[in-house]
Amino acid sequence: MRIFDFKKCKWDKNYLFAFIIAIICSIICGIVLFKISNLNIYFFNYADKYVYNVFVFNNGALFFPHLLAEVFYLYIFLCIARFTKFKYLTLIFVVIRTVFASAYCAVLFTMCGISGVTVCIIVYLPCLILSLAACFCVSQFHDACDKRYILFAPLILAVLLSLIHLLFINLLFRIIIMLV
Repeated sequence: MRIFDFKKCKWDKNYLFAFIIAIICSIICGIVLFKISNLNIYFFNYADKYVYNVFVFNNGALFFPHLLAEVFYLYIFLCIARFTKFKYLTLIFVVIRTVFASAYCAVLFTMCGISGVTVCIIVYLPCLILSLAACFCVSQFHDACDKRYILFAPLILAVLLSLIHLLFINLLFRIIIMLV
């Protein structure tokens, strides 16, 4: 009758340390590679549209791309951790995701001015941290979920993360903008 059984789960401290080291190294790599991404107009246009959509509170343009990205990454983490014995292969996707996210944060900080800094600190970085934590939990605790429901867990988690993203935009960001 129970969906979750956490008795089988054990913390893999080596995976946690490797996960943190991968995040730190990819943040450094993303900051270093920012000079290359500075030449690419795609990053600036995407950051400009993201900041615009956050300030206009365009929820549809923000919800569905975030949901698709979360579903994609969470299912990749689940498939690698569940169906292979090489859970450490998920670190490749952590590095790829965090390199692009850190380069994107650098674009938000430098090219979008105060509005980009505000959006990055209040909305983008907390959502990224929650998303990375969810990816870690999916790859670490995939055995805790019942086999019948394991394929729905990343989808439900992705919807939950996307709703939290909307809460950051519509509640926290709106309150801060109203105060300023």
